[in-house]
Amino acid sequence: MISLKNWIEKHPKWFEQSRIDIEGGHEGWRQLIDDVFTAAEQILSDNPGALFRITQVKEKLGALTIYFRHEGLPAADVDRLRGIKFIARERSLHVCEICGAPANLGALDSCLSVRCGSCAPAGWLAIYGDRSRTISNP
Repeated sequence: MISLKNWIEKHPKWFEQSRIDIEGGHEGWRQLIDDVFTAAEQILSDNPGALFRITQVKEKLGALTIYFRHEGLPAADVDRLRGIKFIARERSLHVCEICGAPANLGALDSCLSVRCGSCAPAGWLAIYGDRSRTISNP
């Protein structure tokens, strides 16, 4: 598993003028990010002349969100990349963004995040469809 910093060093052109808005210390989604970039690497190896840029990596509405732009990729490969991003986003809703443990989407002061019971701040409300519970960590 490669850290985001190492991905940037490995493929600096992918990250020219990128916005990386994942908070420092939030290592829980590292595997999901690694899976997306590994798949992109494989797809791009079949398309050496294609332009590919990661424009943003962030948390949006509690989920991992990755934006990219491209030129010269076949439509089938663009669809594969979009599907890989979608799967990572959906999985991120069940992985603690801090530590990587199984987790739930929740909120504190209207701010959504995905946390496990150990990483959730006091007052954080886990959302379980029509059920919810408040975490009372000290």
